[in-house]
Amino acid sequence: MKLAIAITTATTLFSNSALAQNANVSFDTGADEECCIDTVRAATEAAGHSLSTWFGDDEAAQSQAIEALCDSARSKNSNPNRGAYNFKRITGQGWQFDNNYFDGGTFLNEEYEPVEVDFDDVFEEVAQDSLITYPDDSVAKNFADCEAQSVMCCWVQDRYDDGNGNGNCDQDDCKDADPADNTNVCYVDMEAGSASSHVGGGGAVFSRVDDEGATHCHGFAWENDEVAKDYRYRGNLLFYVSMYDHLSERGYVREVPGAPMCACVERMPVVEESDCTEADITETYTFRFRRNGNHRADITNVDIEYNACTNNELADRFDELENVSDEAADIFEQYIVGQGNCDAVFDEWFEEKYGYVQA
Repeated sequence: MKLAIAITTATTLFSNSALAQNANVSFDTGADEECCIDTVRAATEAAGHSLSTWFGDDEAAQSQAIEALCDSARSKNSNPNRGAYNFKRITGQGWQFDNNYFDGGTFLNEEYEPVEVDFDDVFEEVAQDSLITYPDDSVAKNFADCEAQSVMCCWVQDRYDDGNGNGNCDQDDCKDADPADNTNVCYVDMEAGSASSHVGGGGAVFSRVDDEGATHCHGFAWENDEVAKDYRYRGNLLFYVSMYDHLSERGYVREVPGAPMCACVERMPVVEESDCTEADITETYTFRFRRNGNHRADITNVDIEYNACTNNELADRFDELENVSDEAADIFEQYIVGQGNCDAVFDEWFEEKYGYVQA
């Protein structure tokens, strides 16, 4: 934890005879740290002060007061009216457009030339130093209430030549180009993503000899904890994975038939594997302790780096999460099934859903 301390003092006598003063205390929380009583106490003591000065000697009272201030700072940081960047602003086309985009439609998916919607500008000017809200309100059918604590996108077309060998689109002909193939699609249970496919039931069944065509899947996961950074910055990861890294940089578009293009994992196709991105997030908190009790806390700086997960595998990232419900783990394992397991999970699903066993 890095410390940067600025202190101004003025004195008054408290009933407990402690000499009160005003103090500003700033500190950074790295990837594995959060604003909490321990980080705040350490920063305050490093400045030569004690929380007892403002909150008394009762540690429970100190903890309660600090947690409330940390929550206030996080709440302000997540509020579009207080500095957060509203996901809706990225395309600026309205909620219906964003819903259609994440299902694989709109001109962003259908044109064969790069379409600039300021994705590069959003990445350079916003996504690396500001919280982007997560669109579980405006694109609820895809992103609300993710039971498996993860989101995945799957693309089946490469729209333009990015010059880096991502997919097989050539400069002069991209109409039938494929993305880099990183997984096998086992099947699509169309009921799971029915709000996107507009089909209430049934399934999309693919060849059993690995010739369903090239498909590229990529996702991210988060702790089951609303305080955790990877939970709070889900909107940043959704933008980076879906709009910047894969659409703007690589030209990947369109959905697996019968499924959304991007959604909670449990609304997506059942696949063997998926690539993965995680964010390394550093937040700077500034606490302003006042002798009159009008304390406040703010997140005054954010630095975000986007990195491949361990082994670039969504399943490995999920396994590393510390706060996961048993239900989430069970659901996740039904949709990311592991290399070479498509046949077995398809047979089990087909028999359970339709009552048939394949000869």
